[in-house]
Amino acid sequence: MTYETISLRPQKTFSKTGVHSTFTIGSSTYTNGQTGSYSGTVSNVYVNVPANYQMIWVYGNKNPPTSEPTGVYVPNISANPATMEIDGNGWIKAEYSAKVTFYTSPSDKGSISWGSCLNTGRTNGQYVYDSIPSGGTTTACANIPTDYTLTGWSCTGGLSCSGSNPTTTVGFTGPGSITASFSGPPTTRQWTYMVYTAYDNDLGRDTKGLASSLLNRLQSVGSTSQVDVVVLVDEYGHNTHYYHIESGGHTERTDYPGYGTNVDTTNYASLKQFIT
Repeated sequence: MTYETISLRPQKTFSKTGVHSTFTIGSSTYTNGQTGSYSGTVSNVYVNVPANYQMIWVYGNKNPPTSEPTGVYVPNISANPATMEIDGNGWIKAEYSAKVTFYTSPSDKGSISWGSCLNTGRTNGQYVYDSIPSGGTTTACANIPTDYTLTGWSCTGGLSCSGSNPTTTVGFTGPGSITASFSGPPTTRQWTYMVYTAYDNDLGRDTKGLASSLLNRLQSVGSTSQVDVVVLVDEYGHNTHYYHIESGGHTERTDYPGYGTNVDTTNYASLKQFIT
């Protein structure tokens, strides 16, 4: 948790310690270490909450859990501005929660459970305000969508995280964001453009470069997000090759039946196998 502490000395001194915000009492604003003099009932004690924090409550040393017999008492600890009642030396404290924003990549996939894997998953762009734990760490869990895998965590601001385990320990010292990145199955293309060649003959023997010319032309376009391009190349004097065509290159499919052999491309069964 983040604290702002004010020490009050009636009729004499007033001081505040803390690093995040200021207190405004009446027309005076107090920062760390400043002093002031107050007694009786003081209204309009305003906590200037820093950006990306949210005030939980503000209380004095006479409020629980301290419950000292004299000092500062705040009747409505959730109010801002609040009223404090002073009958002796004491202090006033404001307690905050920090904003945590959740992101997923892709933005429409998965979610993140914060604090416990049993908690509700937060989707891309959602946020919570959470009290900073005394140990400075908490737990985040990736809710991985079907057919996807978690590729890694990343954090910004007052959060720190790393690794690719679905459950991770997050350093939590202030507001920040946490992102879970997922990778999914390859996109299924709507069309397949198939090229079946039979160059293992007299034409292929006498005309050099038929296969390389074909590959160059196909690679000038390549596969797209909607169209897969594949080619079976059967050259004269060489084994048969099955290629997936990309823009500017190609990849040989070693899982194709007959890989490493000279497929008889004049046989209708070879064509049927290629198509299916």
